[in-house]
Order: sequence, then C-alpha cells, then structure tokens
Amino acid sequence: MSKKKKGGMGKGKGGEDEDTSTWDLLVLYRKNCNKNGITTLKQLENKFDQVFEEGDGILEELHIWEEAGPVGIRSFCEALRDIKYKHLKSMRFWRVKAQDEGVRTACDFLKLNTSKVTILDLLSNEITPLGCSFIADMTPGCNLTVLKLDHNEFGTPGLEQLAKGLGRTPSLTTLSLSYCNIDEKGVPFLHQILAFIKTELKFLDLQGNFLKNEGVKDLFKALETNQILEEINLADNQFGEDQETMDQICKVFTMNKNLGAYDFNYNAIYDDGANRFLQLLKGGNKWIHKLELSEKISREIIKEMAGIMKKNKPKKKKGKKKKKS
Repeated sequence: MSKKKKGGMGKGKGGEDEDTSTWDLLVLYRKNCNKNGITTLKQLENKFDQVFEEGDGILEELHIWEEAGPVGIRSFCEALRDIKYKHLKSMRFWRVKAQDEGVRTACDFLKLNTSKVTILDLLSNEITPLGCSFIADMTPGCNLTVLKLDHNEFGTPGLEQLAKGLGRTPSLTTLSLSYCNIDEKGVPFLHQILAFIKTELKFLDLQGNFLKNEGVKDLFKALETNQILEEINLADNQFGEDQETMDQICKVFTMNKNLGAYDFNYNAIYDDGANRFLQLLKGGNKWIHKLELSEKISREIIKEMAGIMKKNKPKKKKGKKKKKS
C-alpha cells in the first residue's frame, strides 16, 4: 500500500502538506519492536489499518487487551513520545502486563505538552508503588480527566505515591482504584487528594478494598468539607453497622448536599442501618438519589427508599433548541 493511502500523505487544502504523523508513528513503532527483538502487536497493526483504510488517518483511541509486556508497551510509547504525537485522546491498556517499566514510558509521553490524552485506564497491569510514583510525577501537568488503576495490588504504599501527584491535579474528574489492596491506613492519602483546593474530582471508586469501619469513618470526615465529589463507590470494603461509622455516614448524608450517590453493596449493612438511611430520606435529604445496599435488606425498605430516591434523581439538562433558519 502506498504511503499516500497509508499515511494521508500528499497535499491538503490550500496546497499544505497533510499530517503524516500517524504513519510516522507506525514506522517508528515497527523499528522499535525490531530493535527490541519483539513482534508488533496484532491489535495495534489492525488499529492502524482501520484508521488508514476506514478513517481519516488519525489515531485518537488506543484500546489494547493483547498481552504486550513492558517491552511491547515501551516500544509503542517511546514512538509516541519521540514523534510527539498530538492526536491521541484515550489510552486503555487492559491486562497487557505493562508493569512499572511500561507505565514509566507511557507517563513520559503523557507529560509532553503536546499530549491531548484525557483518559488513562491501566486495568490489571501488575503496577507496584514504583509505577504509582511515575503516575504521580506525570499527573499534575497532564490533561487527564479519567484515571483508572483497577486490579493493581499496589496497596496503601502505592496510594501514598499517587497522592503526591493527584493532590495537585485540577483536571481529574474520575478516579477508580477498585481492588487495589488499600487498607484503612490509606485514608489520610485519600484526604490529601480530596482536600486539594482546585479539585474537580466528581467520582471516586474504591470498591473491593479493605477500609473497614475505621477507614470508612475517617474517609467520611473528609467528605464533610469536600463539596465537589458527586458519587462514591465503597462496595465490598468490609465495614458494617458500627455505631461511630454509621453516625459519621449519616452526618455526611445530612451535611453534604453535593454528594448524592453512594454504593455500599457487599458490606455488613442490614435492616437496622438501612432504616437509619430511610429515616434521613424521609426527613428531606432530597439530594440523595442513589444508595446501593446489600440484597439481604428487606424488600419493603428497599422499595420505599427507591421510591423516594426516584423523586430525588437530578433532571437532565435540556440542550438549547436550535433556531430555524
């Protein structure tokens, strides 16, 4: 296939040269793989074929779930960095075994002021606290709005590293750290992230960690003052109807009118705790519109709560109608 068809080379409108950076990226990626003694990823080759044959020759989304290993990810991310590729907006590496070395080279690219990537999803990539330190060093100056690090068991030491950067990242709106082996000792670092004065973080997913009663209680102390977060997922965190923990949760339910969505599924909250929440809903907490609880709670309570929260659900903003010409 000719370069013109592959890379969009030739003359564009006004006689200007067309953008050939995607073709250049593919060429350099192949060279890096050859130099590193590995084969190119089939998914990546197919993606390039797709953007050249069916699209406009621009790579905007990179979603890979073919095992690449750190050398495979490094070969591609170094090509992105060296080309200073400016079109990519989303990077999702799912179970590719990028490890810390792959994460480092991805972060080297994302730190460039030419990077427009807003979504970084590194599901299950064997990332350790070292990899978290690379992410922390990158995040304050990048354009990320969504960061997902689910199923990487870096634990509280990794969260400590992340907080150094995420506590200074104004662009981030979604942070997902589910099943990362974070315990109650990690809560001060969550405080650090939530307390950032310029934070825009609206969704926090902590499902499948080990915050327990003590950690959840301390986390909700931070949520008394944070007025930006809109939704939190604490499913499967091994907490229950401890008196102090429930008191603190109910306090936030009443004080924080911006945080309206909670997921407490797969925790030891049963009818007694659910009844406390129900009374708050009946008492006029109109901002709470989502509250996920255990299936072991009686259907009558769940049904009554659902009826109230349905009325509390925020109305979708209607777009302005276009004027007829």
